[in-house]
Amino acid sequence: MRQLAYLFLMVSISALAQTSDSQTLQAILQELRQLRQDLQGTTVVAQRVQILLFRLQLQDDAIKKAVQRHDQIVAKVKDAERARIDATNGLKTAEEKLATLRDQNQRPAVEAEVGEMKRRVDMWFQDESGLRAAEIAADSDLKAEQAKLADLQQRLDQLERQLENRPQARNAQ
Repeated sequence: MRQLAYLFLMVSISALAQTSDSQTLQAILQELRQLRQDLQGTTVVAQRVQILLFRLQLQDDAIKKAVQRHDQIVAKVKDAERARIDATNGLKTAEEKLATLRDQNQRPAVEAEVGEMKRRVDMWFQDESGLRAAEIAADSDLKAEQAKLADLQQRLDQLERQLENRPQARNAQ
């Protein structure tokens, strides 16, 4: 009888040990599955971050080019404006010279000079107008490129928050 009780006790202990081992193995298996999911999720987010960083670099280059174009056009506008002002001043001087001219033999030459100065003023005015339109377009392009950069930075910030929240959610369990 003692042997039968001993055998029964051993079977009970063995069953308890197997149940405890089975629960432990289930818990470990569940933990491994959770770790794999976390790793996959982190890998996906990390890949997105790498892609966004590459796009940020490209966008930064695009902005540098847009700034350079804008600055070049602004410089050309200023040059055209200066040239137009100089031509306008030259025209005024030539017109004043024509108005005060006493020698009629010099009149055709001064009139030709006035005509040339009017042509130059008109030419620089047209140049300046075209360059100002180009400046507006370059400014618009620059703002569009900066908006794209801001959007990419915002998306990168969102991914960063996702990465920051992953360990917190994991540690809470």
